[in-house]
Amino acid sequence: MIFKGYIYFMNTPHCPQCKSKNTVPIVYGLIDDFGQDEDEGDYELGGCGVTDNDPNHSCKDCGHKWIAQ
Repeated sequence: MIFKGYIYFMNTPHCPQCKSKNTVPIVYGLIDDFGQDEDEGDYELGGCGVTDNDPNHSCKDCGHKWIAQ
C-alpha cells in the first residue's frame, strides 16, 4: 500500500495495548486531496503539526496510538 511517496509495510504491527492487528498508520502534514473514498479507513490523519514524538500507528479497536519501530 503506497500513500503518495509514503510506504506502509504490509507487516502491520500489533497494538501493544490490546494485541489487535486492526491497526493503521497515522499520516501527518498538510494533506492536499489525500486519499479517496476507497482508501478511507486505511490510515488516520494526524494533523499538520509534526514533532519527533508523534505516534505513527493507531489501533482501530481500542484507539491506542504509539510509535512503531
